[in-house]
Amino acid sequence: MKANEYNPSLPLACTGEDFLLALCYGLVDPWREDHFQVIDFTVFPDGVFNDYGMEIVIEAVEDGWDHHNFFYYKRLGVNFLGIEALRSLIEFASLPLVPDPNLSQVVSDYLTSEKPPRPEAKYAKTQVLSGLGADADPSPVRLSSLWDVGDEILSVGVGSTLGISSALGHSWSGITLNGSHLPADHKSLSQSGSSNALPIIDAMQKMGETAFDREFSTPILDDAVTREFNNLLLAHGLFIYVWFEKYQWPRISRKFDITHINDPIFDQLCYEAYGHRVGLDLKTRLDILKEHIFWQLVFGSLKISDVTKGVTNWIDLYHSNRLCDICGAEFNVLRQKWWVYFGSNGAKNVCLNCPIVEYPAAKDLDERVRIFVESCQTPPPDGLSPIDIRLTASLDQGQMVEMVKSWSKMGGITHAKMTYGRSWFEAMVKSGALPEGTLVTPRGIRSIASDGHICSSGPERIIDDWLSEHGIPHEREPMYPYHPNHNPNGRKRADWLVEDTYIEYFGLHGNSEYDSRSHQKFLMAKSEGLKLIPVYPTDMVDIDSALSGLLYPNRAS
Repeated sequence: MKANEYNPSLPLACTGEDFLLALCYGLVDPWREDHFQVIDFTVFPDGVFNDYGMEIVIEAVEDGWDHHNFFYYKRLGVNFLGIEALRSLIEFASLPLVPDPNLSQVVSDYLTSEKPPRPEAKYAKTQVLSGLGADADPSPVRLSSLWDVGDEILSVGVGSTLGISSALGHSWSGITLNGSHLPADHKSLSQSGSSNALPIIDAMQKMGETAFDREFSTPILDDAVTREFNNLLLAHGLFIYVWFEKYQWPRISRKFDITHINDPIFDQLCYEAYGHRVGLDLKTRLDILKEHIFWQLVFGSLKISDVTKGVTNWIDLYHSNRLCDICGAEFNVLRQKWWVYFGSNGAKNVCLNCPIVEYPAAKDLDERVRIFVESCQTPPPDGLSPIDIRLTASLDQGQMVEMVKSWSKMGGITHAKMTYGRSWFEAMVKSGALPEGTLVTPRGIRSIASDGHICSSGPERIIDDWLSEHGIPHEREPMYPYHPNHNPNGRKRADWLVEDTYIEYFGLHGNSEYDSRSHQKFLMAKSEGLKLIPVYPTDMVDIDSALSGLLYPNRAS
């Protein structure tokens, strides 16, 4: 919890070892039902801070106490104090032990008494995503989409103009492009190849005839970009926009010359095409270009019969309800939220509403943490593991099922951290899930690749193993050549060197300081004519594609 998130009006609870230690300093009283009601719990509170304890905490916070391992436990509506934070508080406030003749009896009662009964059975387990997964469609109807139109409709022009009625944006009345944003009247779209597609097809065609398209879009849309888009379309159907935006667009945008995007010609040509000025803001300009390129890729896909057939088959397959491979409940893939679908790496076999999440006690947690980490194939990052693309990118659908099951039996990462009163890395170490000597680095958890190379994170190990599996000799952490501006001390390193090609895994992409340092490497590579393959976290979804240049050096990438 960050300092500005602490709410002193909420109860402050503790459990187990924390409770016994806090008792010795007079900070807590044993929990009673009149303190607060426990309805759906994961960590049962043994004690609640009394008035004296709360005064100590509030004063310490005001005096600048850094309350590490201090949690707001949303499910209970209370604050929880971990053991490390409690020890830190005692040291910070220089608290004395409080003599209490009844202390030994209180401790004895605590150790020997039975805990209050668990809530009724329906609260004993909870849903994987707390109800945010996909449910069933009561009466599913086959959706109509752009890819249902035939050649005869593609050849028809309806004379619509660009501007406000152009294809910028991805939600058209009667047209479905993202399964998570179904129009309210989608049940009425039962006829494939609806005439609703005519205006948008005409708009896309006119977009491709503009000077804006020729200047900023055409040079980018090479065969490799088009091929990748169509492959994503075949794999993810009506969820194509989120995969374009979150996965392909970052790869495309790295090819741009930003000085060209910032040129006044961009504003002028955009005005001629769309009827409005975009101003000087770079993000706004890139957003306009992103939407333009997306729709040009869509338009191109409509002209390839194998793609249109593949998308219609995708809709035919997934518009109906199906059974979850984990809990057996009916659900509809098209009712999955876009961020859940993407975070799960496009999982179509699990609803993620499965009521299977358990909350084991500390004595049972070590083994479950070990099983979870093993199911992830690599030490998982701290986060929402079932829908964390950093983890799910490297799992197939069967492995995804096992990971979700083991995550649920562990109670999730937050439960493990709170039960141990430690960080996620420390929790994995304590449970024995990580080999002795494992270290946490700014980029992840250090691990060893199959060839013995030491890697700073799980994704780095996957890349190193990929190189070994494909028989590609590689040098680990090679030095870049000296450059007076971009590498003046000669200390910059890449992650790998394959013949004359440097490879970098930019695992902290999105951090401004990190991105600034990364940019220096790109400038150096451009200045010195170095070959550099960048790999980003989202690229781990398809590492074969990201590193295809090493297998097919003559293929455009």
